Amino acid sequence: MGSQGVRKLQKIRYAAETFASNHSGIVTLNLKVKQNQYINEARSYLETNDLRAASLYARLSLETKLFNLAEKLKLEIPINRRDKTSMKDLMDANLKTKLLDKYRDNVSIHRSIDIEFNKLYDHRYFKTILKGFPLDHEVHHPYGYRLFYSKKEVEDVIDSVEAFCEFIDELPKF
Repeated sequence: MGSQGVRKLQKIRYAAETFASNHSGIVTLNLKVKQNQYINEARSYLETNDLRAASLYARLSLETKLFNLAEKLKLEIPINRRDKTSMKDLMDANLKTKLLDKYRDNVSIHRSIDIEFNKLYDHRYFKTILKGFPLDHEVHHPYGYRLFYSKKEVEDVIDSVEAFCEFIDELPKF
């Protein structure tokens, strides 16, 4: 892929939090993002039955893992939206294929990568996000179609993301 119309992902090492203070005005702190930060947040929101927040943090966890993987793979992403890259953009830029190429000589790992990505593609919650929009209204905007998310559904989303992230973390370094 040529350099025109393409950008490389920049590594995000810090998240910024801004606080307003009566004493000193506005303060911005740079905080190091922890590996399991979002999945832990998802689990804590699940415990308090804030199911929308729990599903959002599960999605952020997956998004973070995919972007970190794309960075490691030096994945080039076509710019098709102004300064916004989605998980679908990563998939369209062949994230899975590039990862498979890294392990092409190991049939077992190759097969496992294929299985894990297919689980995401087939997952009721993630399949529309990974393949593009519009979102599945029953899952992502349930109020017009259903009254609520079930706790079990959101727990399944969190478990699926956590399993995928653990799988990626356990891959041999390339």
